[in-house]
Amino acid sequence: MVKVIKKKQETNISLLKRFSRQMKQSGRLLKFKKSRVKTRRKSKVKKKAAVLKKIGRLEKMKKLYKMGKIDKKPQE
Repeated sequence: MVKVIKKKQETNISLLKRFSRQMKQSGRLLKFKKSRVKTRRKSKVKKKAAVLKKIGRLEKMKKLYKMGKIDKKPQE
């Protein structure tokens, strides 16, 4: 929790600016903004499609390696 106490002869505007600066520095505001937006989980179909795409790329890289068109051996 960020606490700001008004100093003698400090205007309300400067107090508000000081509070805002401390909030930014603490990182709580950014953390709160991130927690407001909920990200959806990937569906099973999307996960399977991503895995199949990855497998396809791996097979393609293996084929290119076997033909000698690329030097780096693909990782499995």
